[in-house]
Amino acid sequence: MSYINVSDYKEYMRSRLPEDFEVLAVWASEQIDAATNWQLRGSLADLDEFKSGQVKKAACIQVKWLEELGGMSALVTPAFSSVTLGKFTISMPAAAEEEPGGLCPLAKKCLSPTGLLQTGEGAK
Repeated sequence: MSYINVSDYKEYMRSRLPEDFEVLAVWASEQIDAATNWQLRGSLADLDEFKSGQVKKAACIQVKWLEELGGMSALVTPAFSSVTLGKFTISMPAAAEEEPGGLCPLAKKCLSPTGLLQTGEGAK
């Protein structure tokens, strides 16, 4: 189950649709479910218009992020912390490292005002 469709992506992202959009949309939605402790369970029906829109934005941003990271391989390949080419090395701080399959920081910001990232009795 995906929280977004082609028209949602075009509306929010205003960019070219990724070749593997349907697959990325499903996995972006799965990542949102995991980040929200499965409060949504594949449905936006119980959310008001604002929260529903924020989830859709987050899913669109996550699809774009996954595409930029290499598509499906971004879900299973850990981010690198440094790369060396000859004498040249680029390193990223430890805080910049993400687990494979993590949620894009901008997608988290979209979900933040919805309360869906909170857990516990008062969540949702």
